[in-house]
Amino acid sequence: MQLDTILQIGLKKQQIILINSMNDNILYGLIASLLVLCIGILKFLQRKHYEKNGVKVRGIVSDLVLEYQGGTRAYYPVVIYSTLEEIEFEEKSSFGTYPSVYEKGQEIYIIYDLVNQKKFIIDNKKSIYIEFVCISIGLIGLIISLVYFTT
Repeated sequence: MQLDTILQIGLKKQQIILINSMNDNILYGLIASLLVLCIGILKFLQRKHYEKNGVKVRGIVSDLVLEYQGGTRAYYPVVIYSTLEEIEFEEKSSFGTYPSVYEKGQEIYIIYDLVNQKKFIIDNKKSIYIEFVCISIGLIGLIISLVYFTT
């Protein structure tokens, strides 16, 4: 074999490896975008469910619980609230942030589920922004991934 032929074969193999690597990265981007999009949509649907089937009341952040999950940490607010029947609950939120966006003693609004009054979401503008950002980033990433994947 001639040296030119060997070099051309080597360059073609490098291009194939590079293309496969790019396809893998695009695939990972597609999966990540779908995941972020799904999280945003699920949070949106959850909030709509609580707004339709729940009751909005005031609550007080009684504690902040720091938890580690999968190498990340988040502060989960523990909220004291009373139902319309004046039954008092003290429950940990299912949504945490780092750093914490709440302080102990802070008054907030929550929406609790009428069927299971221990389940609630915190009702604030930040939740809506997080949903919007997740859905937007997911859609943009999905579009970019699909455009690059199909070309």
